[in-house]
Amino acid sequence: PIMVLTTNIRLLKIKYNDDAFKEKFFQKASKMEKDIFNVIKSAKEMMAIEDGKLKVDLQPTNIHSILVEAKDSFENKLDDKKLILDICESTKGLKGLVDPIAFKMSVINNVISNAIKFSDENSPIEITASKYENMIHLRFRDHGMGMSEKLASKIFNPVESTTRVGSK
Repeated sequence: PIMVLTTNIRLLKIKYNDDAFKEKFFQKASKMEKDIFNVIKSAKEMMAIEDGKLKVDLQPTNIHSILVEAKDSFENKLDDKKLILDICESTKGLKGLVDPIAFKMSVINNVISNAIKFSDENSPIEITASKYENMIHLRFRDHGMGMSEKLASKIFNPVESTTRVGSK
């Protein structure tokens, strides 16, 4: 959210005479401000959960809406690399029991950010979903460089570093 806000501020300085652009900017800035506030709130809540002072707030959540909100947050990054983020019809109507803020900010945004980072210019990123018993399986598919099995084995280990340079 901070990078999107920063990018939009730079664009506002360039296109300062365009009232339609300014209105769109202020709408996005307001949304980003809320997202940043929610990230900070979520981080505080995660610390409280780890300390045993708070329980996770799982609630029925519209998964498709979370994905659309996340897509909107990455609009500028997607445009910069000429990427299309396709949220498939299979995600519509799905509800999951999640903490909506943590799910969007810590899970969905991270996966989309990585997909953008490692995708080649002019390539699609597809998000599909399927339901199996009481679980929802989200599948994010990009057309980037991929990762080695060694790196993939470290991805959920909090003490291992998996940072690397993206495609552009």
